[in-house]
Amino acid sequence: MKNNHKKILLLILAMSLIVFGYSQSQSEWELKSDEDDIYAYTRNIENTKILEYRIEAKIEGSVPAAVNLMRNLDLYEKLFPDTKDHKIIHQESENEFHMYLTIDTPFPAKDRDGTYHNIITINPEYSKARIEIKISDKGDHIKTNKIRLKDCYGFWEFTKISNNKIGIVHQFYADPEGVVPKWLINKMIVNNPIKSLQNMKKLILKYGSKNPAQLKID
Repeated sequence: MKNNHKKILLLILAMSLIVFGYSQSQSEWELKSDEDDIYAYTRNIENTKILEYRIEAKIEGSVPAAVNLMRNLDLYEKLFPDTKDHKIIHQESENEFHMYLTIDTPFPAKDRDGTYHNIITINPEYSKARIEIKISDKGDHIKTNKIRLKDCYGFWEFTKISNNKIGIVHQFYADPEGVVPKWLINKMIVNNPIKSLQNMKKLILKYGSKNPAQLKID
């Protein structure tokens, strides 16, 4: 019996150390902007100079409209600043696909590109949806003169607040690879996601209820 108690105590101690170690690997979120009721945070990640960001907002719209908007690649250049060349390179299902896109990086840095695995999960009531994003293994055949992103992960989360309002959380980390000036990284990390949310506020009302076949992009 004593041996069993000892084993249990050792297991609890080991689990505590794992949790403690993980909590120490990431710093607390720091508020960087609350412009236009969009709250932007960053935090340091252990063993990297790149910050992780988190954006939170409440906007008019619905969860289905938000998901529909995110599926429409024709709208990506309107939705996400400095991105182009979007295309699906492999589709598992409507809610799981691999896409390629290019990031237009200001001089003196070279443009980046990457392939991303997107998985959409939606609850039965359509009151909550989450889009997990990570680097895809389907794009090795794509050869360009751009710098390929190899390490990124994050998510979008949409939650119904009322019949005409949703809460949004977008959290992401990406290693830009290569040599990129620190001032440029810090500028893009917060500014671009804020612009995306500002764009989403307008686009979700205009295009969110339409499927890709119905779209007429202005």
